[in-house]
Amino acid sequence: MTSASPTDVAEHYNDLDEYYRALWGEHLHHGLWLNGRESVEVAVRNMIDLVAEKARAQDAEVCDVGCGYGGTSRVLAADYNSRVTGVTVSEKQYEYARTQQVTDGNPNILLKNWMENDFPESQFDAVLGIECFTHMPDQTKFLSEAFRVLKPGGRMVLCVWMTSEEPTTYQRKKLLAPIITEGRLTHMPTPSECADMVTSAGFEVIEQEDLSQQVAKTWQICVRRAIGKILCTPAYWKFLLDASKKNRVFVRTLFRLDKAFKTGCMKYGLIVAEKPR
Repeated sequence: MTSASPTDVAEHYNDLDEYYRALWGEHLHHGLWLNGRESVEVAVRNMIDLVAEKARAQDAEVCDVGCGYGGTSRVLAADYNSRVTGVTVSEKQYEYARTQQVTDGNPNILLKNWMENDFPESQFDAVLGIECFTHMPDQTKFLSEAFRVLKPGGRMVLCVWMTSEEPTTYQRKKLLAPIITEGRLTHMPTPSECADMVTSAGFEVIEQEDLSQQVAKTWQICVRRAIGKILCTPAYWKFLLDASKKNRVFVRTLFRLDKAFKTGCMKYGLIVAEKPR
C-alpha cells in the first residue's frame, strides 16, 4: 500500500496531460485485442463496448468514475443512449472534456472526488470504474459508495490493474512496487483479493475474467511511441530533464509495465458485480 492521495493522482495526470494524449489519445485505458490485428482505435473501442455490454448500459443511468477526458462517457451517451455522469479529479482532464461537443448536457463531466461524492442513494443503473480502482486511497470506501449509489439490480463493472497471486520477490521489488509508486497508485490487489473485497461490500460477483493477454499489446505500442517521441520531439527531452516535474519518472514506468505483463506478474482483470434486489 502507498499513500497516494487524490491530489497526487490529479497532479500526475495534469503534469502528463499532453504526453498521455500524444501517446494514446483521449481514451486513457487499455485496448482490447480480440484477434491481435486491430488498430489502437478499434482495440480501445472493443474495451468500451465490452464494458458497456457487461454494465447493460443501453438506455441506462451510468456513472463513469475516473472518467479521464470523458471519451468513454461520450461513446456511451452517443451510441448507447446512456445518461452519463463522469467524475475526474484532474483539472486538465476536466478542462479538455468540457471543450468536447455534447448533446443536452450528456455526458455531464464533473471535477469531483469520488471519495467525497454526494450522489443520492440508488441513483444509477450502472457504475463503471475503468482503471481507476487502484488509484483510490480507500478501496473499501470506493466499493461502498458504488453500492450505495446503485439501484437494486444495478451493475458495477471494474477494469482493474492487478498482480498475480504470488509474484516473486524480484517482481515485487523491481516491477510492481515502482509501478505503484510512479503511477500514483495505492494498491494493486490480486484477483482473489479483489473479488473478496467486492463480495464483502455486498455485491454478487457475476463474472470475473483475466484479460491480460488481450490488453498487453497496449504497453508495447506505448513504449514504441514514447521512444519515437523522445528521439524526435525536443519538448519531450525538455520535460524529462526538468527536475521540477516529479511525474517525468513515468516514462520508466512504461517499460516496467511492458515487462510486468510479459512476465505475468501484472494482470488486467474484469469484474462484473450486481447489487442484490
